[in-house]
Amino acid sequence: MKYLVAAAVALLSCASPASADGLSVTGLVVDPVLAAGKPYDVAFKYKGDAGSIWEVCFLWSGEGPYCWTNFSVDAGKKLIRTRAKTNNPGKYTFTGFVRYGDGGSQATKKLSKPIEVR
Repeated sequence: MKYLVAAAVALLSCASPASADGLSVTGLVVDPVLAAGKPYDVAFKYKGDAGSIWEVCFLWSGEGPYCWTNFSVDAGKKLIRTRAKTNNPGKYTFTGFVRYGDGGSQATKKLSKPIEVR
């Protein structure tokens, strides 16, 4: 019995958060070195149905979230693309997630990357 419980816990811990429509983000794509004040490309790799995306959201070392609806979905490459801009030089932990579902009522897991703004 204890092995069955351990197996169930292990299986559940591997499940990725996703909605009923199956949306989950699997990667955050951003250049590690960026120019201050200039827009830069950002993308999320995703699995599932991206049709219910409401907005993309980002934090810079915990400041935010800043969210917007200016994004595009490349279904062939499974990418959600947008642009962001950072005015202040420094090193940051850049974190992003996607709100989706009815009125943006659900959110994907957060993904982070280190960036340096020069």
